[in-house]
Amino acid sequence: MDLYSDYQTDFESYSYAVQVHCEAYTTPGNKVRIIERFFDVPLDYTRPYAEKIRLFARQAIPVGPSSLDEAMRPVCLYIPDFTAYDCAVALPTSYPITPAFFDRGYQVLFLDQRGTGLSTPLNSLSFEKATLQGLPLDTPEMQAEYATFFRADNIVRDAEEIRKFLLQGGRTQDDKKWTICGNAYSGFLCAVYLSLFPSGVKRAYVTAGIPPLMSDPFEVFKYVFEKAKERNALYYEMFPGDIYRVREIMSHITKGGRRGIPMKGGGFLSAERFQCLHIGLGILGGTDGMHHLFLRGANDLKIYGELSYKFMEQLRAYQGFDKNIIHSILQETVYCQG
Repeated sequence: MDLYSDYQTDFESYSYAVQVHCEAYTTPGNKVRIIERFFDVPLDYTRPYAEKIRLFARQAIPVGPSSLDEAMRPVCLYIPDFTAYDCAVALPTSYPITPAFFDRGYQVLFLDQRGTGLSTPLNSLSFEKATLQGLPLDTPEMQAEYATFFRADNIVRDAEEIRKFLLQGGRTQDDKKWTICGNAYSGFLCAVYLSLFPSGVKRAYVTAGIPPLMSDPFEVFKYVFEKAKERNALYYEMFPGDIYRVREIMSHITKGGRRGIPMKGGGFLSAERFQCLHIGLGILGGTDGMHHLFLRGANDLKIYGELSYKFMEQLRAYQGFDKNIIHSILQETVYCQG
């Protein structure tokens, strides 16, 4: 039985996205009109009239000689990658894709996917305040079940409901469709969107993030481990002095035992958390950032005998798990099928 059969029945006739707030302004120079929108949508689309969550979207429209020019521009949906970004962090004009789509005649809608940014972010407060079928999330099992509603299928359903809300007044069926664009994880979302709601999409641009045909994330991790080993060797070939610095920092961290040492501002820095800095090996400019952090850490130990607040904050910002816990909770599920 398809749990979403009733939802699919109303595919073209009704939107479950309710706009609860909207405000607009124009950027300096009167070049781009920004519209900020908040929507309430179902947490669970099989129970559309039960718990709601709030979504945030920011629309960017280049200002033309008349309002008609603005209204006639087709919409491109862009969903920032959940691992690091949300559309509330920066203005749409700061994204490289924005002028590219403006030049091609589009307006761009940036959507914070559920669980990130301003779209009911998953954090300690959301687990404390939310309910599931009217019950508080007071057990790890309930919290885990709640988190399952923040996967790709529901992110795409959110986008589809917003499409119907915004474009239902289109003069033709083609006017009611939009273009989608994805990068990294949002590239996966484009594939899910085309799978679930192909009739809502006019075009899809995927700059990165083609989902592999596999059902086990460990196939991915096996390849990643080999690549990390290779990059690790290249890193120490470039910065041989960091071998000593990393060992010195690790020795200091492990004095606190398995849990590590307290981080100024909360949390603990364990050996495993420090090793997670290897993510920088796969980021443009990441090796330079890692080297600077190791320099600071080793210098702190020489001067103070401990790691400074600035070191801790730079490390915390580098990883981002505290701010975007959805990444650590749901990362492996993106490689699962069905």
